[in-house]
Amino acid sequence: MQLLRTAYDAGIRHFDVARSYGSGDAEALLGEFLPTCREPVSVATKFGLKPPEIGKGGRLLVSLARRIMRFSPRLRAAIGGKSRSMVKSGAFSVDDARLALEKSLQELRLNHIPVYLLHDCEPADCTAELAAFLSEAVASGRIGAFGVATGARQILQIDQQSPAFTRVVQYPFSLIASALEGLPMQAGRAVFKHGAVGNGLAELEQWSERDPQVVSRWSAELGLDLADPQTRVPLLLNAALLDPPQGVVLFRSAKVDSIERNVRSVIDKKFPEDQLRRFLDLARTPAQHDSPGV
Repeated sequence: MQLLRTAYDAGIRHFDVARSYGSGDAEALLGEFLPTCREPVSVATKFGLKPPEIGKGGRLLVSLARRIMRFSPRLRAAIGGKSRSMVKSGAFSVDDARLALEKSLQELRLNHIPVYLLHDCEPADCTAELAAFLSEAVASGRIGAFGVATGARQILQIDQQSPAFTRVVQYPFSLIASALEGLPMQAGRAVFKHGAVGNGLAELEQWSERDPQVVSRWSAELGLDLADPQTRVPLLLNAALLDPPQGVVLFRSAKVDSIERNVRSVIDKKFPEDQLRRFLDLARTPAQHDSPGV
């Protein structure tokens, strides 16, 4: 709740959750927070991944596990991995969507969800029957718009086969290439990008393993210290805002000061646009893509 309040007070007005996040608790926590907001906020939630079914005794174990996870990164990774392995995927039938929507409305304490997304879907999941159900939910006012939150490759295929689902798209950002190149950024299409920090840091690490001097060279050319996390993270977030130059950039953080610093870097325009574009150009030089795993 403190992190949510910090984000709101810093200027954040869009919150992204899913039925499966937080062992199924994320929507309820956001629903507890939303009534405290003085100004309207936008909410996106997702369906298709079912959280593990946890009884009363299981909830006590989850609470205990969370307290333990605060003190041990290793245990946090292990418990988080176990929790994710219990999530059931592929729940995209009309019945699944209907039940998930009612549950999300209840947990979020809303009568209208602005953005409703298929979570990690494939083109085959985007059926005409599901589009008809979601369109009816829009007409009745239960949701504002629907779309897909999945990989860039899947989004491009879905746009060709079932364009009704791609009015709203959420996809992982990458430094290597414009992930949705080829998708028309037509009027009315909403774009959400996630993973700018996690993916970007992983790619920088891969390049550093291949070429230990890459960080120092880029730092000299950009006039920045890319070895400093307090520079790298906001730089990645700001760069993601330019690719494409529209839409929402999502980030997650468990640190109050990081949230404030990240938001302030955008509001204060910490990085000039030409500096950000040069950073993207450096990251997308073909020679950088030769290392395994990139």
